[in-house]
Amino acid sequence: MLQYKFKIVVGGDASVGKTSLIRHYCEGYFKDAYLSTIGVSFLKKEIQLEDKNVILQIWDVGGQQIFQSVRPNYYKGAHGALILFDVSNLSTLVHTTDWYQEIRTARKNIPIYLVGNKIDLDYDKEDIESRAENLVGRMPMKLSWTSARTGERMNTVFEEIALDMIKEVPQK
Repeated sequence: MLQYKFKIVVGGDASVGKTSLIRHYCEGYFKDAYLSTIGVSFLKKEIQLEDKNVILQIWDVGGQQIFQSVRPNYYKGAHGALILFDVSNLSTLVHTTDWYQEIRTARKNIPIYLVGNKIDLDYDKEDIESRAENLVGRMPMKLSWTSARTGERMNTVFEEIALDMIKEVPQK
């Protein structure tokens, strides 16, 4: 069985649900509140994809502005990135362009996913989806939608980026 080990960085504004999504995915449960991530934290999850054993190191990057100067250090060695925004808070979607530039500056050729999180909440679905699709039309990212609370599409987004990262590995 082929084995892969990848580092995924997860960025986005404070309170978009980065920690909730990562912890639900890795630990199997949702918790309503977490303390703000100070700098960075990470969890590991092992998954099976087809005939591949994949170990994901998922780095939760602090979203507060105060950490902006140190965040590029955390992107080193990353094989992929998720940029989360809160579908019920338009400003977090607007700020994803800054997150994209920050990550892309540090890591030129990794797959990046724009992830609308908190789809279990009420929001203007048509407007937010249109704005998000416009963003990925201008920047090479893939778009996904999740709910850290319910786990909806949570596994899918991590499996999809893992498969994209596998495609980037030079074949022998």
